[in-house]
Amino acid sequence: ANTANTTPAYERLTNDSGEIRMVVAFGADYDQKGRLPPGTNDDHNAPNYRDTRKFLLGQGFSVRSIPVNQRERECGNTKPLASWPGYVEEFTRQDPGRKIVVRLFWGIANLGEESNAFFCMAKEAAERGSVFLYSGHSRVGGLDLEYMGTQIGAPIKVNRSQYQIYGFFGCSS
Repeated sequence: ANTANTTPAYERLTNDSGEIRMVVAFGADYDQKGRLPPGTNDDHNAPNYRDTRKFLLGQGFSVRSIPVNQRERECGNTKPLASWPGYVEEFTRQDPGRKIVVRLFWGIANLGEESNAFFCMAKEAAERGSVFLYSGHSRVGGLDLEYMGTQIGAPIKVNRSQYQIYGFFGCSS
């Protein structure tokens, strides 16, 4: 049940491996612009990706791109990630007593197969994450784990043993 006057239990975000794993997904405002890399993209949401990336680098995180084949292996999807599989970078920082891993996603976050890469990121957040933040279209009723799992051909199962924080920042979230 929801409780009043509480704050997140940040100390519970670290998983059994000593990591805090975050997925921060940015869905393009215009789907066609979600097929372009975020670095020079003029979509309304692309600057948010770039600002978050700049912030993480300024906080001492190292970065690497996550190749599509690795994302498909981790997702376990049986349906392809579409002709534009999104753009994913992983930022890591080792702090005393924990490692922080942040995966940034840029791409199409709509309904249908063009959003399979986004659905795999939602799957990662639900199954392995501590924090999931989403910025993009609200797709009211479309952010449904059963629907997304069907779309990618891999069921999404929330990790009930991991404390998690979710934030949705869409027009009608």
